[in-house]
Amino acid sequence: MRCFDINTSGNSPTDIYTYYNFRLIHIVDWIPTLLSAIQDKLPKKTKKIAKEFLSEQRDGIDQWNTLMDGSPSPRTEFLYNIDPLYLQKGYPRGNAGIRYGFLNV
Repeated sequence: MRCFDINTSGNSPTDIYTYYNFRLIHIVDWIPTLLSAIQDKLPKKTKKIAKEFLSEQRDGIDQWNTLMDGSPSPRTEFLYNIDPLYLQKGYPRGNAGIRYGFLNV
């Protein structure tokens, strides 16, 4: 999976314009990651809500450290290309995949 990012804050993890991160990150990780990035700048009441949200068990994982300093991703697997209508589209066995580390199953 490839992702495009625009960083205008001047807090880029590198001094060059192109940054590659080959860690395992899923789309559901963006909300907790971005919320984690800004939570210290939120008003007190909103900060409490953000911390409560981040403490709950969810599909998304905070990947802020992974993006900023290249730490290993806390995510080890994800399921993708789930199509519940695969039989209606003529696929005999479904159309989905599992990624576990560097393995695509």
